Amino acid sequence: MPLKRWIGPGKDDVAPALAAACGCGTLAARILCARGIATPEEARAFLQPGEELHDPFLMADMDKAVAAIEEAMAAGKLIVVYGDYDCDGITSTVLLYRYLEERGASVAYYIPDREEEGYGLNRDACRTLRENGAGLVITVDNGVTAFEEIAYLGALGVQVVVTDHHQPQPSLPEALAVVNPHRADCPYPFKELAGVGVAFKLVCALEGDSEGSDTLARWADLVCIGTIADIVSLTGENRTIASAGLQKLQESENPGLLALLAAAGLAGRPLAAQSVSFGLAPRLNAASRMGCCEKSVDLMLCDDPAEAARLAAEIDQANSRRKEIENRILADIGVQLSGCPALLEDRLLLLWGEGWHRGVIGIAAAKLVERYGKPVLLFGIEKGSAQGSARSIPGFSIIEALRASAPLMEKLGGHPLAAGMTLPAERLPELRRQLNDWAKAHHPVMPQPLLRLDAALAPGELELRQIEELLRLEPFGAGNEPPVLLLPAVKLTGIESIGNGKHLRIRFLFGGKNYAAVWFGMTPERLPYRTGDPVDLAASLSLDEYAGQKRLSIQIRDARPCRFDQEAYFSDLTRCMRLRRGEELESAEAEAMIPQREQIATLYRAIRAGEALPDETEYFFLRFGGKGFGFAQAEVALCALREAGLIGNQEGCLRVIPAAGKADLEKTEAIRVLRARAGGQAAPLSGKE
Repeated sequence: MPLKRWIGPGKDDVAPALAAACGCGTLAARILCARGIATPEEARAFLQPGEELHDPFLMADMDKAVAAIEEAMAAGKLIVVYGDYDCDGITSTVLLYRYLEERGASVAYYIPDREEEGYGLNRDACRTLRENGAGLVITVDNGVTAFEEIAYLGALGVQVVVTDHHQPQPSLPEALAVVNPHRADCPYPFKELAGVGVAFKLVCALEGDSEGSDTLARWADLVCIGTIADIVSLTGENRTIASAGLQKLQESENPGLLALLAAAGLAGRPLAAQSVSFGLAPRLNAASRMGCCEKSVDLMLCDDPAEAARLAAEIDQANSRRKEIENRILADIGVQLSGCPALLEDRLLLLWGEGWHRGVIGIAAAKLVERYGKPVLLFGIEKGSAQGSARSIPGFSIIEALRASAPLMEKLGGHPLAAGMTLPAERLPELRRQLNDWAKAHHPVMPQPLLRLDAALAPGELELRQIEELLRLEPFGAGNEPPVLLLPAVKLTGIESIGNGKHLRIRFLFGGKNYAAVWFGMTPERLPYRTGDPVDLAASLSLDEYAGQKRLSIQIRDARPCRFDQEAYFSDLTRCMRLRRGEELESAEAEAMIPQREQIATLYRAIRAGEALPDETEYFFLRFGGKGFGFAQAEVALCALREAGLIGNQEGCLRVIPAAGKADLEKTEAIRVLRARAGGQAAPLSGKE
């Protein structure tokens, strides 16, 4: 697993003055400084409970949208809210449907099936809506690029109002109104609303609530869930929406939401944005991924507690099934990569499988991005058609890369960090080749995954009272991430497996005091550190409350050996990847990569000792790299030992293979190739893992 590049923390010279001017703690002020908030005016604006909401009529076409909807209601026309199957689209649909129903409108809703229909308007659905008497269709969280479908509805005699937050094209569809803050001609001052945020603004306009406060008090819970789930920036109006919504969720009397909170284990507990991100949103999304999106809508429209509990239980079961399918896909991928580890040398990882669930591959791709630190594209194949989902890392626009291969594809859409596409399955090898060629041309050195540190803590600052100050910076989410703090030079005192072996509890000594932290997704076998090691920890901090008592909660995000030289590591990593791909190296670079015999012996003895050690160069480098060798030397040493038949992979771990006689490592191709390149010759490295 490639290591993340740690960025920061930066200068925070103005933090004491900022804290004094705003009445916040010094630690909170230091984090504000790290995020570019350096004046008292900026800090006070950020720390206020909520800013004023903008007048909805500042949005282009909002007046036309309101006029069209009011006219349709007055005429008794059937209004259909046409939504989307993700959490943003679902909450948008429920919000507008419930509001229009309360206004006495003749109203229905339609959400396309993820598997059968895909995203947005489609001609079959348009025809069905007309046959069922629709007079006006209002899109929520979609529609801004549905030119043909909206024209088709018009030809059928159905009027359309579009509300959306996705990027429009230079021209707009021919609807009665297109409400989207991203329109080039839209003067609305805040552009980062989610789809449910735009739908909320439409409700404000229909209510004549220019300030929005009364309407937000009524609908904040729904708007909050969709906003947080869609990972839009929690700044500006979104920060106001999220703050109000989290408070309303804790006081909710909605049977559906109460049942969902109970199913997620959140009933009666303090709620933060992460409660939505990791508790509520995955369950609502899982229902649509597993083909029962209507259950999520029904749940949030439900007024009967018993029925709500039944629906919430079904949604929770769908989420469990989603996890099982995700684990099976990841297991299939593990088998593929074991059989062809050279795939991991590609700049982008592109994999496919028969029957991989199209509603789940996006989640699996995101996990692989975290694991391998590179863009990942996964495709489920059915009847010769490959439907894919891509996830990327900051600095590499996956949609730009895919657009360069657009002739291969039948459908394509997305943004820099995520995309979806469909193409014939036989074109996948060519797509893999073209994407990696594009990446090589545009990113000779691939962007590295980053971890931004907000502040470095002194021992006395890791205290409950200091952490309580961080609560003033909530809600945390996109654009206002939970702070990541550096705990330098801690001493590990205990390592304990928890969660059925899936996670770790780490105990450590910091400034003479003992602390415990959780490291999710880390196992004892993969941890390259031992009790007694001095390490630097990157951690997120929060407060847990149990039986009325507040406790400090520490979640480890990453760890490094003290005095870790990350520039040397990333230089070595880049050289190793170039070597694996057969790309050129300077002679001095090649010479520096050749390990000394004692360095090879160090690694061999560690493997021979009998302990199960993961087959990952990063592991050996972090655990034994302090013994005088760098990452590249560890990589070449392990490669040479494998090639010489002295070590091998057994169930993911490296083991010594008994050998007759003495192996000459100088004769291995791993060493000979580097010797040749150090002498000015060029030859591709073979004998890959």
